[in-house]
Amino acid sequence: MRKNVKLGLTFFIAAMMIMEIFTFMMPTDQLSSSAAKYGSQSNSPLINESQVLRRFNEIKNMKYDAVNMNCKNKSELFADYLRSIGATDVYLVTVEHCSGTYSHEFVEWNGHYYDTCSSDTSYEIPKEEYSKRLYDLGFTGISVTSPYQ
Repeated sequence: MRKNVKLGLTFFIAAMMIMEIFTFMMPTDQLSSSAAKYGSQSNSPLINESQVLRRFNEIKNMKYDAVNMNCKNKSELFADYLRSIGATDVYLVTVEHCSGTYSHEFVEWNGHYYDTCSSDTSYEIPKEEYSKRLYDLGFTGISVTSPYQ
């Protein structure tokens, strides 16, 4: 009887160790969405999405001025805000118009685009989708992405 208990306990402990190893080694994309989100944000502060959206809309609603409040200024305001709340992976993206006479600037954060100068929905748009929109508007020139410090 004692031998069976020891054998059972040993088997149980070994099984738990194996499950722990597999859980630790499981890629993030195979975890539940809440577990993956927790794992990816463990080193960054908790960011309030509704406050980010509110600040984005405040900047977007600022009157456009080609000299003092253009897409560059608005993008930098939003990027400044993101950095101030502890966001990482913040980039400024500049894309040249096919005419070569001007360019457009917007923010990339966590793999999505945020354009504070766009007249349509431009909050947290997937890169590919927004790049296609810009291409359709003639922004087919050089695109430069640089980290925002």
